[in-house]
Formats: sequence, structure tokens, C-alpha cells
Amino acid sequence: MTSTTTHRPRSALAASGLLALVLGGCVVAPPPPPPPIHHRPPPVVVEPAPPVVIERYAPPPGVVYVEPNYAMPAPGYAWRYHPRYGWGWYHSRYGWHRGWN
Repeated sequence: MTSTTTHRPRSALAASGLLALVLGGCVVAPPPPPPPIHHRPPPVVVEPAPPVVIERYAPPPGVVYVEPNYAMPAPGYAWRYHPRYGWGWYHSRYGWHRGWN
């Protein structure tokens, strides 16, 4: 009696076994890249600003205050009384505006 089941030939079975052995081995993958190195920048040292000195000025007794009739010429000027010319803009570094002495 003949068998109705079909058998693979031995060479095909050996080839499939060899293929499984070759392809089923350990797969070596490249190692993952190292984690990025984060360098902290050096701390920034901020020097405090020099204190702003507000000069308190009071005219001599008996002098009437007169408001400025034009805008401050530049930052740093203060409205002060001049004994000879009256009221004007004075800067502690540059002196009187318009050249008063």
C-alpha cells in the first residue's frame, strides 16, 4: 500500500534546517548612541547698578519758585536757582545749561 502523505526530500529538509540555523542566530545591532552631554553655562554675575543719588535742593529763603518754560535738555539735569540768572537747568557734571557760570 502506498502512503498518501507526501514527505519532503531530505535535501529540502536539510536546507530549511540550515536556513533556520543561519537566520535564527543572534542579530547584532549597533549599540545605541550615548546620551547627549549637557554642559551648563557658567553663571552670569550681574553687578548691581550704582545707587541713584537724588540731590535735594531748596532755593534760598525769599526766592519765588518759577516753573520751567521748556523741557529738560537731557537726562541728569535738575531745575535749580542761580543767584545771578534766576531759575535754570543744572547738571552736576556739565554745569548750567546755556553756559551760565
